[in-house]
Amino acid sequence: MGSKYSVKITKSALNDLELVYLYILETSFSKEIATKIKEEIVKEIFSLELFPKKNIKIDGFRNIRRLLVYSYALLYRIEEEKREVTILRILSNYTDWH
Repeated sequence: MGSKYSVKITKSALNDLELVYLYILETSFSKEIATKIKEEIVKEIFSLELFPKKNIKIDGFRNIRRLLVYSYALLYRIEEEKREVTILRILSNYTDWH
């Protein structure tokens, strides 16, 4: 197995993550549930350090992959030369984001 990839998260993706947390907090009335989902998303993001190619590329987007966590699509790009994964956005899979 090769070396790990580094994972970077864009400001947009960090903002998306905070919005996910606030939405779940507001709709579930549970800080514990909101925190659990946020932590699971972060855990899955960092799983890409070892297995960045485990998810499919999105049709019509150059070199963008999608990782599904609960009902959220984490969009990311792999830069093989740098061994780097960049999380671009975290969006509800129920919206028409593509």
